[in-house]
Order: sequence, then C-alpha cells, then structure tokens
Amino acid sequence: MHLLSDPEKKSLISGWSIHIQPSGERLLNRVSGENFLVVCSVKDYDGPASNVQVNWIRDNEVIRAGGRIMTIEKPLSSQLMIVRARKEDSGDYMCQVKLDGQIKVEPAKITFIKAPKFVEPKTEQHPEDGTTAEIECKVDAEPGVEIFWQFNGDTLGESTSRPYEFKDNKQILVIPRFDSKKDDGLYLCNAAQFSSFETLHINVTAYSRPSITIFESPAEDRGLEGQAAQFKCAATGKPAPDYKWFKVATYIDDIDYERQKDDEEIVASDLYTVEEGLLVVNSLAASHSGQYKCVATNEIGEDEKVAELKVFLKPAVEKMKNEQKEDGQEITFTCEFKGEGKVNAKFVFGEEEYKLGGEDEEDEEEEDDKKREGTSGEADDELGDDEKKETENEDEDDNDEENQDEEETTTVDNEDDEDPDHNVSDEAKEMHDAIPTEDDETDDDQVKIVHVDAILAPSKEIDDEEIISTTDASNEIEDEDNDENQVEKKEDDQDEDNDEEEAPTGNEKDDDEEEETKWKRFVRDITSERVSVKEDDGVLTLTIRRLTASDAGEYQCIVENEAGKTVRSANLSITHAPEITVFNKEPVRAVDGDEFSLECEVSAVPAATWTWKRNDKEIEADGTRIIIASEDSSSTLSIKDAVKEDFGSIECVASNDVGEPATAIMTAVRVVEPKTPSVPNCHEHLFPNYGQCTLNDDDFESDEGDANPTQIIFFVATQDEAREPDFDFETSARNFTVNYNGAKMRLYGLDVNKGYFVRARAVNEAGESDLSPQATMETTDPWTPEAPYEVDVICGTSCEVSWKEPNDHGAEITSYKIEVVEMEANEHNEVSRKFVSFDELFAQLSQSQIVPSGEKEEYDVDEDADSFVLPSMKPNTRYEISVIAANQIGQSSATQIVVDTPETVTSTMSFENFASSQTIIIVIIAIFLVLLVIDGLCCAFNRCGFLACCFSRCRSDGQKKSASIDLESGKSAESGRLLDGPASSPQRFLMEPLVSTV
Repeated sequence: MHLLSDPEKKSLISGWSIHIQPSGERLLNRVSGENFLVVCSVKDYDGPASNVQVNWIRDNEVIRAGGRIMTIEKPLSSQLMIVRARKEDSGDYMCQVKLDGQIKVEPAKITFIKAPKFVEPKTEQHPEDGTTAEIECKVDAEPGVEIFWQFNGDTLGESTSRPYEFKDNKQILVIPRFDSKKDDGLYLCNAAQFSSFETLHINVTAYSRPSITIFESPAEDRGLEGQAAQFKCAATGKPAPDYKWFKVATYIDDIDYERQKDDEEIVASDLYTVEEGLLVVNSLAASHSGQYKCVATNEIGEDEKVAELKVFLKPAVEKMKNEQKEDGQEITFTCEFKGEGKVNAKFVFGEEEYKLGGEDEEDEEEEDDKKREGTSGEADDELGDDEKKETENEDEDDNDEENQDEEETTTVDNEDDEDPDHNVSDEAKEMHDAIPTEDDETDDDQVKIVHVDAILAPSKEIDDEEIISTTDASNEIEDEDNDENQVEKKEDDQDEDNDEEEAPTGNEKDDDEEEETKWKRFVRDITSERVSVKEDDGVLTLTIRRLTASDAGEYQCIVENEAGKTVRSANLSITHAPEITVFNKEPVRAVDGDEFSLECEVSAVPAATWTWKRNDKEIEADGTRIIIASEDSSSTLSIKDAVKEDFGSIECVASNDVGEPATAIMTAVRVVEPKTPSVPNCHEHLFPNYGQCTLNDDDFESDEGDANPTQIIFFVATQDEAREPDFDFETSARNFTVNYNGAKMRLYGLDVNKGYFVRARAVNEAGESDLSPQATMETTDPWTPEAPYEVDVICGTSCEVSWKEPNDHGAEITSYKIEVVEMEANEHNEVSRKFVSFDELFAQLSQSQIVPSGEKEEYDVDEDADSFVLPSMKPNTRYEISVIAANQIGQSSATQIVVDTPETVTSTMSFENFASSQTIIIVIIAIFLVLLVIDGLCCAFNRCGFLACCFSRCRSDGQKKSASIDLESGKSAESGRLLDGPASSPQRFLMEPLVSTV
C-alpha cells in the first residue's frame, strides 16, 4: 500500500475549494413568498468526508437545522433552505468549511424582493361600445417592474397598426373607439421583474347602454275605470337591461316641488302586474291617473320614458233614500249624477225600464225600421202627415207655443213614426188626440214628462190587436180620472160602451190573462200619465201616481257612460195590512225538559208588531226560559226546559196600523214515552223469507201527550232458540228497526219454512217501552221470485237493459230471461220510453198503439248479472223488452218496458251467439284433425292415404267413364292399365315414359 507523504497530503488538502450554487446574480432579487434553496459544497477533495465540516453563517451565527431558515447537512455539502422567503431575509450569508484544521469562507449575498401582485384583478371588463375603453391591470411591485400587454398573440405597443395608448406605467390600456367586433377578446397583462413573471388574463367584451325602442301605452293615453290598463316597454342593450316601473310624483305648486318627492316604484301586487317590461294596472281608479315611467338599466347606464294615463271614470251617483207610501198616493224618486263623456241614465223596476229618450234614439229606431221593413218611402209619407198636423197646430197657437209643440210628441206619435206600417185603430188615434197639451191644466215641466221620449219604451213589439185592446183598457182608467184631464173625459164619453163590453171579469183570469193585464196596465200608465220621467242638469226624476201594491219593490237608478255603469237603488214600500208568509205548518214535537222554537215571518208595511198567544192568553217572555226575538219581518218564540203547560195551540199575531192583524196557528206537541204494545199480529199473512206484523193503534193512546212511537224494534228468535234455557230476547234475539206509521211492517231476512217468536218495543223521542208479549210467526216453503224492478234500457251504439235483483222468495235466483219483441208504432203514437204494467200493455195493444211485428227473441242470462247488451237491435225501431227472474220453484212475472231505439244503434252479436259460433268452428277443426290422423295411418299401412285413395278411386272411375264415351264415339281409348298397381311397383316407373310417349 502506498502511503502519502506529508508533502503529498499538504498538496491534496491545499487543492480543494468552496462552490456555492446558485451564485452571483442568481442570488439577488429573488421573489419573496417562495421557498429558496442554496447549496454550499466542497470541490476537488478526495479525502474522507468525515474530515470536512460545512456551515452556513449569518450575522456571525451558525445556522442550524430546524426553523424557517435552516440548514441540511450532507456529505461534503450543506443546504441553506429559507421557507416562504421574506424581504427581510435578505442579507450577507457566508459558507464556512473546516478541513483538517484549515478553514475557508465563501460569502454569498442574498436579496429578496416583493413579487409583482395584481391588485383587485378584474378578469372580466366591459367597456361601452364605441367609446374610449380603459382596461385596468393594477400591479403592486418593486420599482423597475415591466408591464406589457398582449392580444391575439401580439404584444401591444404604440407602434402597432391599431392605435393603443397606455396610462399609469402601462397599468391601463387605452383603446380608442372600442369596436366590439374587432376588440372583444382575451387580453394578457404581463408584469415582469427580474426573475419573476406574472400574467393576468382579462376577458374584454363591450357592453352597450340601454335604449328603449318600444314603448306602448293605452290607446289615446286613456283607461276606463274598473278595467285594466297595459304599458309595454322594451329596450336594446348589452347585457339585457332590467326594467323598473315608477309612478311619477306630481307637484301641486313650487313649494310642493321643493320637497322633492321621489317617484313611487311599482311592485307586483294584486293591483299591479309587473313582468319585465310589462306593466298592467288591473283595476283602474281615479288615483291611477298620472304619469308612468319605465326605466331600463344595465351595467353601463339607463334609459327611461314616460307615458301619461288619464282614467275615464264611471258616473258618480248620489245615494237614494227608501220611501214608504200609501195605496193611491204619488211617489217621486230623484237620482242625481254626474260623469264624463256621454252619460245615459234610466230607472229600472223589475224587468221594466224608465228612461229619457232623445232625437238620436228616434232616428236610430227609424233607420232600424226602414232596414227591417224596407218601407222608407212609406215612412216619409207618414212623416209628412205628421208635419201637416204640426203645421195646423202652428196656425192655432202663438209663436212661443209653436216652438214647444215642435219639441214634444205623444206616445202614439212616436209609435207611428217608428213603425210606418203599424195600423192603429181609430180609437187609438182618438186616444192620441186626448194626450194633454200645453192647453191642459199642467205646468211646462209636466208637459215634457208625458212625451214618449220620457216614458218607458216597451220591451217587446205589439201587434195590432194588442194595441186595440190596450187602448180600450186605457180608456177604462180615463173614466176614473175625469177631473184630471178634460180631453180624456171626452174620449171616455165616446168609447164608454165599448169598454164595458170588452172589460174582462175576475173569474176569467189565468196566467196568460195576468200577463196581458200587466201589459195593459203598462200602456194605461203611459196614456194616463201615471208614470213619467224627466231629466234636468244631471238629475233624473221618476214620478209614479196612484200607487198600488204591485209598485212596491226596488227601484234602481242606472247611470252609465263609456267607462261603465253605476247603480243606486231605493226601496218603495206600500203600506198594507200584515200577511203571514212563513210559519211552522207541521206540529213541533218536544219532550219535557227539551227546547223548541216556533217562527213566523210576515209581509207588512209599516213594520208589524208581534204578539204570541197560548190558549188566547198572551205569552210573556222572561228572557231566560221563554225568549221572544222579533224583527220587522219575523219573530221567533223559543222555550227552554219545556213543561206540560208550554205545549198546545200557539198563535203568532202580527199587526200594524193598516187593516186587520194576521194570525198563524201552530201546534207544539208534548211527546211522552210510549206504552208497551200488545201482542203483535204476525200470523195473518205468511211469506217464505220475510214476515209481516201489525200493532194495535189503540195501545198508544195517552191523555198526557203524544205517545205514538216513531219506530218499532222487533226482536225475532226461532222457536228452537227461544225454548233454550236462559234465553234473553233483548240480548240474544235478532232485532229489526222499522219506522212506524200505523201500517203493516215487514221483517226481511228470515229462513223459509220455519217458526219464530216475535216481541216488539215502541220507541219515540221520549224513550222506549218494555217488550210486548210474545207472538208467533211462521214462514212458508219457497215461492217463485218477485219480478225484477227498476228495469231500464240505455241505447248508444248498442242497447243495454239493466235491472235490480228482486226478492228471491226463499230460493236463490238461478237465471234471468230477457224477451225482446219488435213492435210497430201507430202513426199517432209519440216516440218515447216508459215502463208499463200488464194492464197498460194490454190497453196499448187493444188501442192499436203498439202491435207486435216480429218474432220473440229470448236470451238467458246468468244469475249474477244485472245487465245485458241486446244483440241485433235495429235503429229507429220500437221494442217491447221483458225481464223475468227464475229460481228452482219457477219463473217470476215479467217486468216490461217499451223502448224506441235511436239512429245510433248498430246490430251487435251477443256473447252467447259468439260462443255458439266458436263451438261450431272447434267441432269442424276437430273433425278435420281426426281425418288427418286416419289419413296418416292409412298412408303408413297401405302406402296410400285415405284422402289420396279416395281421390285416386274417383279419378279411375272418371277415366273408365271417359273411355266408354270414347268407344261409343268411335275413338280408341288409351289404356291406363300400366298406371294401375301400387306406387312402389318398378314397372310403373319404367313404363311411365313409355305411356307418356304413346
């Protein structure tokens, strides 16, 4: 082994060096906030590593392992690690190496700087399209940071083709006249400082401010009260704008304006519907008049538009007061109103209208008549006659009276003008002449009232005969009013005899006559001025003279314009004696200690006063046990904890100052516990599966009150059960509850041919009796069932008959039979569907109403069925359908119904017919299968199937017959002998070509 000499060792030791990686400028301006690592190692040393000690020193202190700034020892090296380096970690660091007592030091200057950081980065920026856009990229960095922008892979500068500008050390990119088509896209903002480099991606898309392009308001900026008004607002903009609606504040004066009222934002509610750019005011009122503003807003800006709305209001009508008058008096209703536009007012009573007409209405009616009748020429002629009459009147009167006559026309005049073809009798013309004019004893206003334009127009047209009869009836009224109008008196003198002959008697009135009388009275009202209407400056007045009870009721004043109508009403009551309209006609039943009430209602004007009596003695209310609650039109007597003296005949008496009092007699029945019934009679009639019992009505007579039962509870047990020891009827027997009305009572659900014991208990509101003595009851052997009931037929495309299951009389129903017979209807017989009994059917047949025209078809139906679809029914045909039930004993009587089928009926096949056809098909298939089996067996044993043999035999017979025919005709017949024999014969196969050749 070669040992190094001391000079060699010294040379080896002195040749090593310290190496720091990274070094130099790479240790300067490192980015803070990141982990930093620098390694100090020994180079050019081949000796043992244990002789080498490497340390990092800062501020004359060795940096040890652990902590944020630490070292990691490795052979011949040491790593300096700074975790999340800070700017204050900058400084002079030194790597120290000790080797065999020799120390070397290598300095390392390390500096950290703050990394560039984007402040509040805006990754989405939206400049306004068409304006100068400023794209921001704020950077927080040490001095010397370099910022540059990139777009579509190009670095943006002032020298590019697209003029760009920069502000604030290039932290703001300025793009003049931003064009979204060219300039929208992804921009990169880069910040570089020494070894650090950061990039911010900014997506730039241009927005545009809203511009309202559609703004619609109600037509003519007007809305009708109570209806809806709609506004529409639509704007362009990017992004899509949001909409808000405002009710613009109104200012009364300058002082009010200075208060700066804010516009009221409109939000969705029951009154307002707000959906984006749509605003609907659902029910307009006066407060909704004003300006409405639509504001469209997005991130760029806003736009607004304003519309004016004026609410056209319904007429305002003052309240009317109720009136009370006596029979024969006069009443005047006054209706005050005001409204916008054209206003029409009228009074309505029931189905009658009282309104003031006008020239416009007359002209419209004339035009309608001309179009409907096509007699415009004749109308002009008659109008000329009227003008001649007016000319004659002008010659007789002075100038003032002429103007008034030209404005006024009578009822008959208007009828003539409106209907030129209407032929009016002489009596009607005379009645027309009898209408008062200004010469009569009436004031100017009253003269206007009697004209037709102030009178109720008939709701239906009148024929000539009706006009004549109503004219005669009107003259009867004129006989009663001689003092009112002298002209009417003259007319009455001329027609008095005719009126007496045509006046109807009271015994001849029926419903039609009452309607005619009502109409006559209406015409009489017009001609005698009983009803009149006038209008003056928003006041409509209705006057009715000689009031009768039929005039009582609600009078409505209806005022309407384009916006709608307003209704006010007043009630007219005509004084009359009381009349009881409602009371307890049926007796009121109660038990001692119970509470019961009696009620009366009355029609009376003025309001009636009430008195309650029992046995002609007035009942006095004490407010606790006996309470009388009375109103104007009703009174109620309530009695609590009733005692014996509270029952009996009770009267309610209604009285006022008019006529005689009205009385209604009612009965309060005291119900007492029923007595124990005597032995029930349950053996008089015997039935197979139910019993029938009666009770003696005398058992329930009582002097204390009504002891009649409302129900009877029957306890039924078989005789075998009843004979058992300790048998108790109340707990062990079957019970049947039956309503009691004194008639026979049936107990269903019994077994056939069995004996029973029966006991009864009476029950009513007061309680129940003890059980009656025991009675016997027996049932018989089964009978034939009862006839099916509730039979009905419903026809659509087919007819289905249905029924309810009848009582089987002790033997279960086994089937039903449906019988259908086609009938022939008499030509006078109506097409209908009805149930008929045997007697009715026999009567119909005897009277030739329906006669059989076809054979009877019968169908059997299972016992569980309750309906059946009838097959082969013809449309428009009459059928008699019978339904019969059957059990083991026999058949019931038939329930029959006659039905006429509609046109929609089509013939159908019943399930039974279908089943029969199906059976035939199955039989045919079975026979065919049997023949196939036989044929197969024949083929297996005889090498010739049964069918093949038969076919071959028939063919050979035919050939022989053909040969004989040929011989007779002188022709030689070919022999088929070579083809005879079994199919397997080789000679047959060898000779077939020869035969075919021959």
